[in-house]
This record gives sequence, structure tokens and C-alpha cells, in this order.
Amino acid sequence: MFQQLQNQWIALLVGCFFLFCITNIHAQRASWVDRPNVQVGAEFSVLFDSQLLQNFESSTLSNSGDYRFETLTGTSYRFGGFVRLRFYQNQHIETGIYRTARRYNSTVSLVSSSNDLATTSVQSIAYELPAIWSISIRVSEKGYMYAGFGGVGTFFASNFGSFGGDLQLNGIADPRFIPGMQAHVGYEWDWGSSGGLYFGGNFQHNFDNVGRMGLLYREGVDTIANGVLDLNGSYFAAVIRYMLPGS
Repeated sequence: MFQQLQNQWIALLVGCFFLFCITNIHAQRASWVDRPNVQVGAEFSVLFDSQLLQNFESSTLSNSGDYRFETLTGTSYRFGGFVRLRFYQNQHIETGIYRTARRYNSTVSLVSSSNDLATTSVQSIAYELPAIWSISIRVSEKGYMYAGFGGVGTFFASNFGSFGGDLQLNGIADPRFIPGMQAHVGYEWDWGSSGGLYFGGNFQHNFDNVGRMGLLYREGVDTIANGVLDLNGSYFAAVIRYMLPGS
């Protein structure tokens, strides 16, 4: 099921590429004088873990090999504001700042029986600053298709961790700043004085892991097993945007 979802997103990105090609042709036929040069809005996204272009291990064994530690990405969100600047006909530069909350769920189990011994969660907070070149095509009186590609920087203001209980997590954000790339495609309804609404999808690929998770399993005051996992921060996102009226 997950592999099918990955393939669908890959197909979406391929479609994004062809949309870029098509819009270069249609740009000469469309009139953009009625579109504002500056658009401002808010965005909310739900994030889904991506293994595209990389391969992160989600589990590791303890030194003794008797215990398995597993860390999976839980429900994660992104929220922020953006600015879109039109510099030529249907071409734009988009930027903004986003607060991203990534949740990681960790479990320790016995290798021999696969019985879960303990579980806990941890959340990381990061800030993203993208710089995206986008192209739009007018498909109806109020409707526009958008596709974009560019760079993004992710900054972690602090480490993240969960202490106490049988399973202790200690997440280290290293490095603090991670460069990456981002692609998006979506559809926007422009209601003029009532603002606008955008639905789309994003793919973000980070050029490094977003941190390292140290996992420690205890019984009372005794340490039974420990392990380390690199954390994947790349994701696909389901995106909704609201464009402010008059922008």
C-alpha cells in the first residue's frame, strides 16, 4: 500500500514537470494583467514520511542483538505564511516561513518473541525557509494550476527528547541547518475580493538526516539495552492555502 502511494506521488511529480513545459507554451496566449504582482496567504499541511531518493533504516538491534528498537514517523504538521511575487507574466518567486512539527513513535521489543516491551513518542520543531520558482496556467475564469521547484533550508532551534519511563529517547538535531529541495503542484481558485483557496501536494527532500535518535531501555535504574537511529526528515505533504483578499 505504501509503495503504491509512493508511486502515485512520483507520477504526480512527473506530471509537474510536464506542466512546466505546457505552461511555457500557454503563457504566450494568456493575459496576466488582472493578476496581482504580490500575493500573501497562510498554509497548512499534513506530512507523510518519504523514502524517495534515500533509504533510512527504521529499526536497529541492541549491541547484544536481543532487543529491537524501531522509530516511525507519526502524524506531522506544517503551518506558516507565504509571499508570492510575480516577476514575468505567469512566473513567480515564492517564499515564506513555516513551523514544522514532526512526531516520532519509538518501540522496543524482544527479537525472540517480537513482544513490545515499551513505547514512547517525541516531537521535533523546525523552521523552514523556501525559495521556489513557480509557473501558473489559467485553466478557467477563476482557476489556476501551479507548479514549482526550488531550494529550502530547515533550521532546528533546539534538540528534542523524551525522558522518563522504561524507554528513554534523546534526539539530537545535528546539523542544526539542513539544505534541501522542494517541488509542488496544485490548483487555486481566485475569488477576488473574497480571497482564494489552493489545494496541492509538496515533495521535500533534505540532503541530510534531520537528527540522530538515541534509544535507551531501562528496567528500574538498570540499563538493559540501547541503540541509535538516524532520523529521516524528507516528506510528501497534502497542502491547503488561503490567499488573503486583494492579494
